[in-house]
Amino acid sequence: MDKNLLIYPMAFYAFWMFLIALNLFRVRVKTLKNREVSFKYFKAYTDTATLPEYAKVAERHYENQFEVPTMFFPTGVMYFALGMANPLTLGLMWLFVASRVAHTFIHLGSNNVRFRMISFFIGWLAIVALWAQAVYFVCKAH
Repeated sequence: MDKNLLIYPMAFYAFWMFLIALNLFRVRVKTLKNREVSFKYFKAYTDTATLPEYAKVAERHYENQFEVPTMFFPTGVMYFALGMANPLTLGLMWLFVASRVAHTFIHLGSNNVRFRMISFFIGWLAIVALWAQAVYFVCKAH
């Protein structure tokens, strides 16, 4: 398999994260326009009690992109650098991306915790499977 194909799920997800950042900016502007928070809030992000729930959810969702997804990018780079990519690798990477896109729609939409947890768990499973496969490939090579 052409290892260059790994760039597509990684690039898609990087752009997805950018859209999430734009959404957060939109939400923050809305809270300012509606006078739900003052500029003072954004100095130190304290006094979150005054922040409307929809804004708290948007902030939390953005922050979440720097938790589990930070495992995704180095994993993809590792597969690329070591030339270990195969169709399963690519499928697991797209599965992770799909789980994160679903997580976004759920979290910023209905915010159904049960469905959100399922999509989150599927993403973790994809990352664990990618690492298990990498360990297998490395052990097999020795």
